Amino acid sequence: LLRALAIAEALVGPHHWGITNCVNNLAAVYMAQARYAESEALFRRTLEIRQRFFGPHNLAVATTLSGLAELAVAQEKYTEAEPLFRQALAIREEQLGAHHPGVAVLLEKYSALMRKTDRATEAADLEARAKAIHVQQSQISPDGREEET
Repeated sequence: LLRALAIAEALVGPHHWGITNCVNNLAAVYMAQARYAESEALFRRTLEIRQRFFGPHNLAVATTLSGLAELAVAQEKYTEAEPLFRQALAIREEQLGAHHPGVAVLLEKYSALMRKTDRATEAADLEARAKAIHVQQSQISPDGREEET
């Protein structure tokens, strides 16, 4: 990833949206390695670039917000994680619709935070929404039509 990032930066520069996938992926690796300060710096760098190029309501912005939320959870900074999950979820619902599988994935991550903060009822609600999306998606045929049940 470091090599890919160096190549991308050499091609388009260090502040171009074209490097943000590399930066975001590197941030996720650092998070998995518990290199939290480095991870956060990279996620914030990606967020700034993506917001500047795409605006605050872009799906790529939501992905980075979700990464920041997951990073906060990994560090047990739950009060920081919640608004990041809410913002990412709002963007995904706005851009993809409330019944998209990408929304379900974020609902599941958000519900895990609710469980960690002893909010089982809210977690169950989020999990139920995610499950309903998965069930609905499983009933859609490959050509996009709902199958008869």
